[in-house]
Amino acid sequence: MALYQASPVREPRRAVEALRKSLRNGSDLPAAHLRLGLAHLALGETAAAERHLERCRALHPGNSQVAALLGCAHILAGRVDEGEALLDAAFARLGPRGRWHLRRTVNRILARRPLERGSAEQAHRFFLYHFFEYAGSRP
Repeated sequence: MALYQASPVREPRRAVEALRKSLRNGSDLPAAHLRLGLAHLALGETAAAERHLERCRALHPGNSQVAALLGCAHILAGRVDEGEALLDAAFARLGPRGRWHLRRTVNRILARRPLERGSAEQAHRFFLYHFFEYAGSRP
């Protein structure tokens, strides 16, 4: 069962290899695309993460957690306005446990990969941290 062989956050390279094998074997499942999206985010590969999260969203429409993660990926890719709109709408639909889980997942992904000072992604990460810090006051 290649789908769950490795953690997309702790072992992203290994997870990508296993999940690609799973997709080649015909497993076009939302879970595979979600895990690939998370693994690519952990590696800093935002374009690939966006592709897989978009596919997951298409296979599982209406999933607020996936929409929120896609919003985060857009923000990290530099499309802040588009990402914020998607993240804000999805975050409003999540309950307290879903919000906690989203924050934890994004924080683990970002903490896993050190960031060079002055890189373009530094501002995007700051935006995400700021969003989560003040999201509790959102309706």
